[in-house]
Amino acid sequence: MTVPETVLTRIIVLAAAASLALAQQPDRRGIHQLESERHPVAAGGKGPAQPLTQPARAGAPRVSKTVYGYDPYWTSDTYLHYDLLTHIACFSVDVRGNGSLNNSHNFPSLWSSTINLARKNGVKVTLCATCFNSDTIAAILSAAANRTAAARNLVTMVRNANCDGVNIDFEGLPLTQKQNMVRFTRELSDSFHSWNPASHVSLATPAVDWSGAWDYDSLAIYSDGLFIMAYDYFWSGSSATGPVSPLDGYSRDVLWTIHDYAHYSGYRRGKLIAGFPYYGFDWPCAGSSPGASTSGSGTAVVYSNAAPNASSYGRLWHAASSTPWYYYYSGTHRQCWYDDEVSLGYKYRAVWDSMLAGTGMWALSYDGSRAELWDALRTNFNVPDDTFRNGGMEAVFLDTAAVPTADSVRPAGWLEGGNAKAVAAADYVHGGTRALKHMVINRGQGLPYFSFLFQDVAAAPNLAYALSGWARKNDGARNVMGMRIEWHDSLHRVIRADTTAALSSDNAAYQLLSTGTVTAPALTRFARIKLCLRVDSSNGFWDRWDDIAFGPAGGQGVCLGNFAGAAEGADRVRLRWRTFAEQDLAAWRIERSGGGCAFRPVQSLPAANAVQGADYEAIDRPGGAGLYAYRLYSVDLGGRIELNGSAEVLLGPPPRFGLSPARPNPFRGATTVAYQLPALGPARLAVYNVAGQRVRTLADAVLPAGSHAASWDGRDDRGVRVSAGVYFCRLSAGARTAQVKLARIK
Repeated sequence: MTVPETVLTRIIVLAAAASLALAQQPDRRGIHQLESERHPVAAGGKGPAQPLTQPARAGAPRVSKTVYGYDPYWTSDTYLHYDLLTHIACFSVDVRGNGSLNNSHNFPSLWSSTINLARKNGVKVTLCATCFNSDTIAAILSAAANRTAAARNLVTMVRNANCDGVNIDFEGLPLTQKQNMVRFTRELSDSFHSWNPASHVSLATPAVDWSGAWDYDSLAIYSDGLFIMAYDYFWSGSSATGPVSPLDGYSRDVLWTIHDYAHYSGYRRGKLIAGFPYYGFDWPCAGSSPGASTSGSGTAVVYSNAAPNASSYGRLWHAASSTPWYYYYSGTHRQCWYDDEVSLGYKYRAVWDSMLAGTGMWALSYDGSRAELWDALRTNFNVPDDTFRNGGMEAVFLDTAAVPTADSVRPAGWLEGGNAKAVAAADYVHGGTRALKHMVINRGQGLPYFSFLFQDVAAAPNLAYALSGWARKNDGARNVMGMRIEWHDSLHRVIRADTTAALSSDNAAYQLLSTGTVTAPALTRFARIKLCLRVDSSNGFWDRWDDIAFGPAGGQGVCLGNFAGAAEGADRVRLRWRTFAEQDLAAWRIERSGGGCAFRPVQSLPAANAVQGADYEAIDRPGGAGLYAYRLYSVDLGGRIELNGSAEVLLGPPPRFGLSPARPNPFRGATTVAYQLPALGPARLAVYNVAGQRVRTLADAVLPAGSHAASWDGRDDRGVRVSAGVYFCRLSAGARTAQVKLARIK
């Protein structure tokens, strides 16, 4: 067989550039194989087995790029954050040479709880199919019948599990099977997309293609993504210690890999997913210097163990590769090199700068209950909101669907950045009934360190904005409080930052902090509003924030904190608002709509025109029960009017619990059921057959009080049309239930 010139050239180039970082060489086992052999059986911890359902969506991933995580059968899924993942790959099932499947590790039953939670949060679930033997890979790929069997068996297993696709992890691909791998990928993608056009077919590919066996270009064309295993540059059997995933500094490192994939995939960056390690290697070695000769094989150390070890032995930083490591002596010299939130942050920056599809990790749950790696994903890939919200901290939530281990009620909109926990507090408030309690989380960092909470808000370049708010520092712990605007471009790069004054002295009273009016720089896409604490004590305690305001600095120079309304009795609405700065302001105008009527003015109040802002309230009597909408306008000294806020108030008795008759009923195509809930809380609306078996879940989430509606298209949770007959739609909320009869006709 003649080797193509382009392949031969690439082999020569790769062979000539010898390096200690011998990532994914075909003569050794990678971390996926090592860990599989180390854990021959499932260890449990993924939750009790449960029926696979098609639950109503309760959320969606809050990330701006693909985040693809491998979920091994031996780990616990207790601490997953479904709001920060787009794909979960259940690892794994083995593929035999004849295309049959073996050793599925009880898929999907083992992952059933995870699958249901993932689907509830809009996260795709795929099955990872593995083969780590070159001869077996050759047997699968070289025979068309075996390729067809493998594709057919994988589609069947995934379809029966109500999942979303497959990830192929074939390690040790022979050069002779290069074109057959392309054929298999094309055939596999065709099979999956014929079954489900929205399915996701991806491949796990090596950091360095030493043998030239991987046709990145064709594979990127026929698959939905290449998961680049950008780790094991220094591996278990390396002759020297070094970074498992060096960003830079070596002839083969992450930046080299990204460039190599971009070039040889035909710059199909939208198909490239850079995967990074949540583990490290601990080697016995000759000394305490980086790159010391190893005296034995390295042992894989998951992040949840490496992080506290680094804190205990002393975390060191390798500047050339942007990687943490630590040294200790235990009968012999030992070094452990791993990745943490800092080094991963640099790699995530490379994902943005290289315009890749996203990132991923080997492996989920390797961080245990620690939160910092989730924080790194959130701060690097968060989706900005259209508007700033909940500056008054009154809206709160407990999202146990997206984060099953959530244990505290949080102010909506405020995200945990680094070394921080946000808690809704009812004590020591500045205005309203709640404040944000900013709790410092010490994860063993050296002093000083920073703790912050944040919001990302869409912003326009070259416009004037203002940030202000109230801070209460009374911690006795030498914390320093301050607020900050970071202006970001479309690639999430910080262009500039504007800060308030620092608050360093304890005081039981709230203090006002403000940036004043600042102009967003050119190229701004969004602003990150950060509530920051500089912690200079081993116990950072907590501080409070309240009534934060951010937005365009209006023509009247108004900085509005919050505008809210509340029903009082059966016929009165109390409206309250607060400003943090006023200039050239004459009056306020309130407009109301309700009962199908357009907005009309109902009140006008004089403005205080106070430089430091003021508190306002107004009483309105709409004249009857119903849902009323209000708008607040500011009027400057020249008579110009500007909209500053809006609010809705439900006046009258709360809605009752109930389920209305379906319309139409009987029905052929689809029918709609309306229902009412008296209070915020978990509720389920589902369709059952006459035997009492649940056929379709229409809603299963924490829902607000009020009227709701859901449609049923006559299909079950698998998407299959049910037969004509009698069914029952049942609403459950707490101890209450209601039921109506449905009749589906041919």
